[in-house]
Amino acid sequence: MTIPIELKIKAIGALSSVSGVTFNPKYLADDVSVLAKSFIEENEFQIAVEETVRELELLVSKKKKAKPLLNNHSELSSSHYQSVRLQKQKADLRLIFKTDSNPLQVIMFGHRHQPKDIYDELVVRKHQEP
Repeated sequence: MTIPIELKIKAIGALSSVSGVTFNPKYLADDVSVLAKSFIEENEFQIAVEETVRELELLVSKKKKAKPLLNNHSELSSSHYQSVRLQKQKADLRLIFKTDSNPLQVIMFGHRHQPKDIYDELVVRKHQEP
């Protein structure tokens, strides 16, 4: 199943309306499209978006801490969270942002492994930036 464009637009609106958070608009649309490839059922996609909004709110309010990335990404942090909040559910989503940024500057978010490894994609994205 393909996620309808209307749901993707709604997701972009929900994510971009989180107070205290900024996104690169091009990457926000890209990340929502990739998320739609990871969660092809509409209800799963919507829940993943809701959990991403929740994670952003927790990070902005400092109710949750993220782990700093290592090596060539030391200026970034990664937050691990679940696409569905269930006990013993693996944290299958990642949210990568600039450490100590205010407002919180999101670099990318999405599924850890689907459709591609998010950390591999981070390297590609960083090489695309000027």
